[in-house]
Amino acid sequence: MNIKTLNNQTIEADLPVEFAGRNLLALPALIDPHVHFRTPGGEHKEDWLSGAPAAIAGGVTTVFDMPNNTPVITNQKTWNLKQVKINEQLKKVDIPLRYYLYLGTTGENNEEIKKLKNSVIGLKLFMGASTGNLLVDDNKKQKEIFKLAAELNLALAVHAEDEFEIQSQKSKVKNPTVKDHSKIRTRAAAIKAVSQAIEMAKEFGTKLYICHVSTKEEIELIKKAKKTGVEVYAEVTPHHLFLTENNLKHLGTLGKMNPP
Repeated sequence: MNIKTLNNQTIEADLPVEFAGRNLLALPALIDPHVHFRTPGGEHKEDWLSGAPAAIAGGVTTVFDMPNNTPVITNQKTWNLKQVKINEQLKKVDIPLRYYLYLGTTGENNEEIKKLKNSVIGLKLFMGASTGNLLVDDNKKQKEIFKLAAELNLALAVHAEDEFEIQSQKSKVKNPTVKDHSKIRTRAAAIKAVSQAIEMAKEFGTKLYICHVSTKEEIELIKKAKKTGVEVYAEVTPHHLFLTENNLKHLGTLGKMNPP
């Protein structure tokens, strides 16, 4: 059966009988640049035994996995440990999923970053606390990380929530429940952090990747930065596209996400 590709080339493909005669569009395999397969340390949530088949089923053949594991992936030792465990799990499911790994930044591991510069897909900076203990909320250390990423020509993926704003709001909420999550991690926390990240990227010429954008204000900041020549990229998750804080009424903690 002939299939037309996006550039109008025709390729031959052997398709199951149930697909014969249908109008089909062939697409390149997908890359997911932000996954949490939770190995090592969080396999009760996800691992490569379940994550790899899910990726392939969705047409994703390459993934970039985040470093907020247990232990966090911040040096050669933990990097090697993670790769061994991933390869063991991929061998068990016999799925040739291609993967690359981010290295976590701590503000104290710059020498380890330099050692692994040719192995990592990028660096990850948590401007606001989230899963794991990779928070870097000191502005001076943040700048050092942005500068180093630029010098090594590494993309810097940022969890952009301002920790000071989060803690300030947290002190105002007594006995918080899941319904208070967005009152603590306000949209102001995200907007402030994105603004600061863009300014640092502009200052040092850093290749900036804003993770899980959740507000329209962030989009406007990113659009404006692009127009001024800042190399900034952004992603959005399905839940931030289709859910709001109102869904917490029936989702409970299943709807709890950073940023909200």
